[in-house]
Amino acid sequence: MSAPTVSYVIAAWNAAPFIARAIHSALDQADDFEVIVVDDASTDDTAAVVAAIENPRLRYHRLERNSGPAAARNKGFDLARGRWVGVLDADDYLLPGRTAMLLDRAEAGELDICADNVWIELQDAPEVRRLQVQETLDGEAEVVTFDDYCARNQMLGGGANYGYLKPLFRADYLRAHNLRYSEALKVGEDFLLVAEALIQGARFERIRAAGYVYLTRSGSISHRLQPEHADAMVAADERFLIQYAPLMTSNAHKAMLRHLKGLRAGAAFMHMVEAVKRRDPTRFVRHVRTQPGALRHFWLPISAKIGRTTQKIRDLVRS
Repeated sequence: MSAPTVSYVIAAWNAAPFIARAIHSALDQADDFEVIVVDDASTDDTAAVVAAIENPRLRYHRLERNSGPAAARNKGFDLARGRWVGVLDADDYLLPGRTAMLLDRAEAGELDICADNVWIELQDAPEVRRLQVQETLDGEAEVVTFDDYCARNQMLGGGANYGYLKPLFRADYLRAHNLRYSEALKVGEDFLLVAEALIQGARFERIRAAGYVYLTRSGSISHRLQPEHADAMVAADERFLIQYAPLMTSNAHKAMLRHLKGLRAGAAFMHMVEAVKRRDPTRFVRHVRTQPGALRHFWLPISAKIGRTTQKIRDLVRS
């Protein structure tokens, strides 16, 4: 088969119940796309489910040991033959026409990265969807700069988080700049990859349309953020500031410092929550002293509960 236009990389770990939908949604995007499943040493029937899909554009690779989503995606990037490469989580799926829309804009604008909005779908209520970025889907595009991207990725900051976006990347750009996912991160690796691309001059636009469906379910790692995950993200930001200092403008440096400040407060909050769970007042006080501003995050679960109660009341009134 000739080189595909797009390679979709699916990192899979124990994904047997849902990976078939993800694979078919990518294969159905166009006849010259390929899908690469990198099995992160699954212990379920993921391999059998993939093998049952007979399509020459589907490729399967199994890692010898469980290494995490970043390592699996990196292996997929190594195997990709497409001019463009995209990431699709094993429990998510694409809507028809999504990739063609991104490609049209990316090629016309000579972009290196192109993304759309994301539908967030509840596993137990698939009919209920909400947009990650609350906006009118008018199909227009916005330029995303490094400063914009940092501002839109504030940990526990509320509002739209561009770290959830699933862009298409120009494969040549990734290779030319040796860009890969940080395997030191279990959470936040998407942000870091795009930030590294942008600080090196990547051209990024986001279209106000939504063709990627992100499924929220129990057990998803993004819903099990642990203090050590947050600590790793803080360390990654600190390394970023040192590594890319020569490329950063004053504004870019300030933007990254604000992002790091948010991560530090978020990490402290995670440690405080863990201290409460473990009934460890010493640990709690230590983190309050270093990051007193993190205490405000304890309002988040209360606010969310009030919001859910308010919505129930509105639903009752309407009925």
